[in-house]
Amino acid sequence: MKKITFTIDGPLMGYRQTTKKSIFHPKERARSQAYGAWKEKVRLLAYAAGLPDLGMALREKPPRLSTHVFWKKGVLRDWKNVHGAVEDSLWYLPQGDKYVKPGKYSDVTWDSGVEKAIVTVEL
Repeated sequence: MKKITFTIDGPLMGYRQTTKKSIFHPKERARSQAYGAWKEKVRLLAYAAGLPDLGMALREKPPRLSTHVFWKKGVLRDWKNVHGAVEDSLWYLPQGDKYVKPGKYSDVTWDSGVEKAIVTVEL
């Protein structure tokens, strides 16, 4: 099994469901654009680490995703929301993350002095 690891420097974002309504709503537009830019940043970091363009996880060969989140002081958001945002970034097609399995390297560390996430994808 091939293992690819990369780091996302903070600030980290949590998963947000984006809809056409939220994209065009004046109050939600900026947040939707920021989330889209963050997802693009995650994809570029993954590609630079050697991860192929995944788009869709396949049932026949499901990938495993681990996210180890580090918080500078206390916890800013739930680990599962950051993990969901990373998953949403890498398997971006509709229902693309349906067959992604949890990895064994996931964790959360607070009071680490730095905000970042170490992502591991096993293919």
